Amino acid sequence: MNNMTQQLPEINQELIDTMLCDLIKGQTCMSSSPQAIIEPTPGSIYARDQDTIEAAGKTGPVVFEGEVLRGGCQTGENQYISDNGKLRYSLKDEVLTVTGICTRHQLTITGFKMAEQSLGIKLCAGFGKEVAIVVNTAQSMWDYVVAFKGIAANVAKYLLKSDSGSRFYGKVTLVSTRYLWTQSHGTFYQPEQFAKAAGELDGMGSETRMIFYALINAMKHFTKDNGLKKEIILITDGLPSDKGKADTMLALTKNLNQNIARNSQGCKDYCVKIHTFALADGLDYLKDLAEATEGSFHRPASVLEFKKQLLKVCNEGEEVFPGDLDNEIHCSKINKMHDDSDDPSATNQC
Repeated sequence: MNNMTQQLPEINQELIDTMLCDLIKGQTCMSSSPQAIIEPTPGSIYARDQDTIEAAGKTGPVVFEGEVLRGGCQTGENQYISDNGKLRYSLKDEVLTVTGICTRHQLTITGFKMAEQSLGIKLCAGFGKEVAIVVNTAQSMWDYVVAFKGIAANVAKYLLKSDSGSRFYGKVTLVSTRYLWTQSHGTFYQPEQFAKAAGELDGMGSETRMIFYALINAMKHFTKDNGLKKEIILITDGLPSDKGKADTMLALTKNLNQNIARNSQGCKDYCVKIHTFALADGLDYLKDLAEATEGSFHRPASVLEFKKQLLKVCNEGEEVFPGDLDNEIHCSKINKMHDDSDDPSATNQC
């Protein structure tokens, strides 16, 4: 969704309550949050209330209640909820029942094999994560935007744990911002899809103005009590022109997390954590946001350091494979043409 305005929106509790209803209260049948637009895909299976689908021999995806069936995280014995809180999955033996939480419409899938993720439906017993990445695309950021594009597939690979072989449930949303513009580029479940969207980011010579609104725009893709940890990665090099509202945004963020914690699974695991990347000096508000939400603050000294730190954050703080940095990490010494020694220390390592 594009949001082009002629003036900065007022960052206040009313805006938070309106835009982040699903995050504060959870999915409700009174919610006015827009339904995702499903693009027709060859091979898709469109199901209606009381339909039965045999999973064997089919690859999906299945569209039901206006939603692509992706699965979700466990909420009870053999019970799972979708990441947006709109669908409930119940599994008994190899029969999966999908129910619209508001409509009570039901779909039955027979021959469902959980380990094989039949029809592309992933049911996760363990924790998952929903992440939003907010990137400032002003022209002054362009070297870093290009670097981000270059590692976008690996960023998503680590966030989604797509190569671990686990049933980890992950989703990542991409939001860009510059001047009086903030844009949600979509929510992605596969690294290749995220990389494609990141590759289409463009920039322009403009000041930074919409940082705080972009954060709210990112968080509106999160849903309370869906079993997913919630993190934002904010990448910028500028002070927003509404920097006088930094204290207000900080207070609203703290209050938001208190509201999420109230009558839910607790704030420790399911409140919003903000990791910030300050790509210029003097961006103390980014450090304050990170500290207030128990996130991490980063001030990389170079583009390469930015890529290393970003991938490390995406990999739960663990070091990443050097090749994921586009092979920009080289050996510190020149390798010999040959070495007859069997001593491993005689071989230069990257």
